[in-house]
Amino acid sequence: ERLGFIKEAVEKIIAKGNYPAKLTVTMDRTEALKNADGVVIKCLEEISEVLQAVGKNDRAEIEEEIGDLLFSVANLCRFLGVSAEVALLKATSKFILRFKKVEELLLKQNKKFLDCSAEYLDKLWQEAKQGG
Repeated sequence: ERLGFIKEAVEKIIAKGNYPAKLTVTMDRTEALKNADGVVIKCLEEISEVLQAVGKNDRAEIEEEIGDLLFSVANLCRFLGVSAEVALLKATSKFILRFKKVEELLLKQNKKFLDCSAEYLDKLWQEAKQGG
């Protein structure tokens, strides 16, 4: 159900050209982003294709479609003048810091990671995100 909802949302965004307000405002101000419009749509199309592959539960197709998505995102980075490598390194560092924060919270509560539900871990993750 959730994948279907996401897939429908992505398809509506592609069909209508409705981007999040934040992106639209930025696009109006930056010529480079106007040129990236087609690349953004391609990324959304690739997300839809990943979701279709997930719906089929076809690992090989999922892998192929995720590869296409990653390539499209790297191309978007190029259009926006962003280093895909630097962006990924920063995201990885942020993930590691948040994960360590979750571990600290678990330690303070005398809980083990493997003993916690996904919902509880998500609650701690959100708490770690709020902390920076």
